[in-house]
Amino acid sequence: MKIKYLYQQLASHISTIIIAFLILSLLFSHYVEQFVYENKTEELTTYGANILNDIEQDQRNSTRTLREYGHVLNGRDIQYSLFDENSAIIYSTGLKTPLIELSEEEWQHLKNGNAVTVKQDFKRFNEDVTFVLLPYLHNSQFVGGILLTSPIKGSREVISRMNEYLVYTTLIAL
Repeated sequence: MKIKYLYQQLASHISTIIIAFLILSLLFSHYVEQFVYENKTEELTTYGANILNDIEQDQRNSTRTLREYGHVLNGRDIQYSLFDENSAIIYSTGLKTPLIELSEEEWQHLKNGNAVTVKQDFKRFNEDVTFVLLPYLHNSQFVGGILLTSPIKGSREVISRMNEYLVYTTLIAL
């Protein structure tokens, strides 16, 4: 009887440890996923603000500035488009079609001078992307903005690889 009791206690402790490890792994995975997407949107926002700032400072050479940013961002798999207050594309490195369909709430948010950030979008583009819309204000009046998009396949790969390592760690721990 004592052996059975020992096995029961051992199984109970091991199952508790496995469940705790799985819960911690899920929480860690969720945290890393949020961190990766937050980092990507912050990167897009920074690039967008820099592009708008550089255009504002040197309006005569704006086409050259836009091309230079296009080359840099193309290497990072980021496309951007400048648009006017009517949502017509003025300059684009990726989109050749009219600007994406924004909800009235998103468009109003943008016109009020606030950025629109979407960490994961599966419906508006041909692929899964993270995108940021930044307003371009001239004398406190909305005159257009910039849309920056980046596919989330790279972010997904990082998260998938991390989850794979967590599974390996769980198996090794057992």
